[in-house]
Amino acid sequence: MIIDKMTPQQMQLAWMALEDIPIDDSEEIEEKFLDYPIGTFVEEIWHDFDRRYPQGLKALIEYCRNNRTYVNDEDYDWLLEYLGEN
Repeated sequence: MIIDKMTPQQMQLAWMALEDIPIDDSEEIEEKFLDYPIGTFVEEIWHDFDRRYPQGLKALIEYCRNNRTYVNDEDYDWLLEYLGEN
């Protein structure tokens, strides 16, 4: 998978880009993202980022929260709560 070959910096950019990918009511992506096909459960993508990012998904989320201006903090709070990290 592409994510397995990404540097942490590339993963940060990819995570930020994931926000622009539409997700349907079944929590499946509606557009291709990296090498994830349409219909992939977004949770599967989250788990892959968690597995590959050196300090895990929580650290990636915190990095992105602190280094971009167009993200709603409520979105990150929801994801952290969902992951049991908040």
